[in-house]
Amino acid sequence: MLSRSRGVDVCDSDPGFPIGVWLETEVPVLTRVWLGETTWAAALRAEALRLTGDSASCRALPAWLDVSPFAAVERASEPLSRWPRG
Repeated sequence: MLSRSRGVDVCDSDPGFPIGVWLETEVPVLTRVWLGETTWAAALRAEALRLTGDSASCRALPAWLDVSPFAAVERASEPLSRWPRG
């Protein structure tokens, strides 16, 4: 649900309110979008996620679920070892 006074609610079960946007995707796809590894537009083009609802809400959804603040952090060139060296 979206309202100016109450903000946005993302629900995994129907609370009984009218649904503005229905998002269908797999968790890894949404995670890659949130981490900035892919964009909403690219995921939509690849049919990795699907939005159903009124067009204004579908266009607004990417701004409601903005990318992580860590998305801009450069990744390490190689993974860190789990075990201390030496």
